Amino acid sequence: MAKRHRIEFRDRIIELAKQGMNLSNIADKLCINRLDVKIVLQENQLYRPRKKMNSLKTDLQQEAINLYLDGNSLAEIERKLDFPRKAISKLLKEKNVPLRIAGDYNKKYSVDNSAFSSYTPESVYWAGFIAGDGCIYSHGLANKNNNYLNVTLQISDEQHLHRLKTFLKYDGVLYYKNTGTAASLTVNSLQICKDLNEKYNISNNKTYDYIPSKNIPEEFMKYFILGLIDADGSVLKHKRTHQTNNRLRGEYVYQIGFTGTYETCVMVRDFFGSNVQIHTRHKNRENNNYTVLFQGNEQVLKLCSMIYDEHTNLFCLKRKYKNYLSLKEEYSRIV
Repeated sequence: MAKRHRIEFRDRIIELAKQGMNLSNIADKLCINRLDVKIVLQENQLYRPRKKMNSLKTDLQQEAINLYLDGNSLAEIERKLDFPRKAISKLLKEKNVPLRIAGDYNKKYSVDNSAFSSYTPESVYWAGFIAGDGCIYSHGLANKNNNYLNVTLQISDEQHLHRLKTFLKYDGVLYYKNTGTAASLTVNSLQICKDLNEKYNISNNKTYDYIPSKNIPEEFMKYFILGLIDADGSVLKHKRTHQTNNRLRGEYVYQIGFTGTYETCVMVRDFFGSNVQIHTRHKNRENNNYTVLFQGNEQVLKLCSMIYDEHTNLFCLKRKYKNYLSLKEEYSRIV
C-alpha cells in the first residue's frame, strides 16, 4: 500500500489498536497489508512485537493445540493468539500433533466435492467462468497440491458469486477486499481442483499460459464458451451515432468481445465459425494476452443464440444476458 493509503487508514488503525485489537486482526478488518499496519503502529509507538512461541505459558500452548484440534487453521489461530503461524506449526510438530493437509478443512464448511466430476450445462459453464476469472492454488505447510479455488469479482457482481456458492453447495462466507469494492469466494477442495485441472486444464499459472482442454464434449462446449465470455468477455451495446445500410438498424449497436490467451481466443472464434482477426491486447508487451471482437447486430444476435438457451438463464451473468434480450427485442420490432 502506498504511503498516501497508510495516511488514509492511519486514524482507524490507531483506534483499533487502542481497543486492543492485534496487528493481524486490524489488517484483516481493514483489508490491508499487515506490513502497512505495522508501520503505522511503529510510527505511533503502538507496535508490540509478538513473543516467541517458547515464551508462551503452558496453558496458552495447550489452547493453540486445542484450537487446531477443533478444526481451526493455522491462520485462524494466529489471529486469535497473535502468534506467527510458523511458530504454531513448530509447536504442533514438537507436541507430535499431525498437521492436516488443506483439504481436511472442509470439516468447517461443507461443499460438494464432486461438483465438477461430471459434465453438465452448469458445471461446464462454471468451469469456463473459472478458467477466465478464477484460480486454483496450494496453501499450507503440509500440502503442495492445488487445493484451493478462488474467484474474486467486483462488488457489483457479488450476486454471481452467490450463484456459484449455490452450485457448489458451499455454506461458507464471502470475503470482501479492497475496502469493499470486491467480493471473494475461496473454497477448499482437493477434488474440485483436481477435476478442474484434469477435465478443463485449469492450473495455478493460467493468466498467460492457459490452453483450453480438447476433452470437453461438443454438446457442452457452448456453456464453456459462455462461461469464458461472462468472465473475461463482454456483450455490450452502444448508442448508434449514425444511420447505416445494415438490414438490421436500431437505436443501439451491439458487440461481443473476449480477452484471453491466444489459444483461448482461437477456441472462441472457431466455436462461432468466424474468421475475424485476433489482436494482441497490448502491442508494447510481450505476453500471451489477445482480444477477439465480433460486431454487427445481426451477427451478434446469431452468436448469442448459440450460447444462450433454456438452461443458461439459471446461472449466466445477468447484466450481459439482459443486453442479449435487449437486442432480441430491438430485432423483433424492426425486422
